[in-house]
Amino acid sequence: MRKKTEQSVDIAAIEAAWSAFFDNNSSKTKDQLREEGWKTRDDLLKLKMGWRDIRDAVEAEKLEKKIFRVKCDKLNRDVALYRPKL
Repeated sequence: MRKKTEQSVDIAAIEAAWSAFFDNNSSKTKDQLREEGWKTRDDLLKLKMGWRDIRDAVEAEKLEKKIFRVKCDKLNRDVALYRPKL
């Protein structure tokens, strides 16, 4: 009698993997993210923060940095956004 050598596919794991894939590749606009409290690097520069100030605040864990897929000029781009740690 032949033994089964491969595992059966877990349908729930596949569905979870697909939903995670689509969540990671979905894009939001900068305005939607600003409503959630996120600011771009340009926004922080307008608030008189320098490049090093932003980097130091992230390293000191005062600012949270996250990369989002944002729709810019009809294209989806990965953009780093920042907000204060709560």
